[in-house]
Amino acid sequence: MLFSLLSSAQNLLVNGSFEDENICTEYHEPCAPEGWFGNTGGFKNYFVDSASAFDGSHYLAIEAGRTRNKYQRSYTRTQLLCNLRKGNKYRVQFFLKAPTSILDSIGIYFTPTDFLFDKNFLYTIDPTAYAIDENKPDPNSHRWQKINFTYTATGNEKYMTIANFSKRDINGETGLPSETHFFVYLDAVSLMPLNPDEKLCGDWEMARTLIYEVNDRHEYFERYVRFYRSQNKVAEPPKLSLTRIYKSQKLILKDELFMPARSNLQNEGYAVLDNFCNNLTSQSVDNAEIETYADETGNAIANDEISLQRGALIKEYIRRKFNIQEKRIKVNGQQQGQVTTSTPSSSAKPKKRRVELMIYLHE
Repeated sequence: MLFSLLSSAQNLLVNGSFEDENICTEYHEPCAPEGWFGNTGGFKNYFVDSASAFDGSHYLAIEAGRTRNKYQRSYTRTQLLCNLRKGNKYRVQFFLKAPTSILDSIGIYFTPTDFLFDKNFLYTIDPTAYAIDENKPDPNSHRWQKINFTYTATGNEKYMTIANFSKRDINGETGLPSETHFFVYLDAVSLMPLNPDEKLCGDWEMARTLIYEVNDRHEYFERYVRFYRSQNKVAEPPKLSLTRIYKSQKLILKDELFMPARSNLQNEGYAVLDNFCNNLTSQSVDNAEIETYADETGNAIANDEISLQRGALIKEYIRRKFNIQEKRIKVNGQQQGQVTTSTPSSSAKPKKRRVELMIYLHE
């Protein structure tokens, strides 16, 4: 069994489905999703409705324009969990829907500093990408539509903002009864590395905790932003760790490298094991798996016992060599009756007794 980090790529954004609610310090109520901030323009933009949400029960609204207010818009931004690797490719994905045909100019904007302190109007900014760049949202559909981007990192990304970056104003009548806002609804946001071996940084949980601990919203947070803007400054950007590139290395220790019918390695066996592990000491080992296999000859109990003892020997060697916790090394003992042939064919030769060592590590 591998760690969850090794089994699938991880979202580099917190709370992408908006299910975790922030309890704001000003009103002591769930008025925003954890980890996401924005200028709401005085309207409610956080909704709880499982029938309307794309994923779960929570979703956000972004104001793309207003009937009579020129260039009236809102945005939402979040901090990344880890630094992206310069030159590596990532997939940005989210789901949008709107009661009017305004999805083409919704875009993403990566910044090295917090966009909350940016004084520029959204329509003056050239975003990282518009939805229409790589997607063809159906203007006649008012259901959830998937938006995808392939993004090549610069290595300076700390925050991502989603908003309407159209150069033209969206105003006039919405065509909806008693509604003066042109809304776009947002859900299920993710940022994933395209390299399947690239995963979250080692301290992503601490980064998420720090992001979630910021509970000021509304006027409290606006005061914070106004203070920095009055000083013509921005808040110090977070120090994030690089994503990790995970790899695996495998070694097969054949039966002849051990003393006959015993658990100890011969000198040649230790040399093979030493050489394999010494080539890995410059990298960080995360965990290891040891598979022990028994052959089909001789006494079954004795064979199984020898195989398990050999697994224990390799486990202790790995623990000391890489100074990792014992719980990070798993030994799977395959008993005589469990390992019979290398293929389902009845004519296949039985597998010989051996020990297979798999090391999982990152750069």
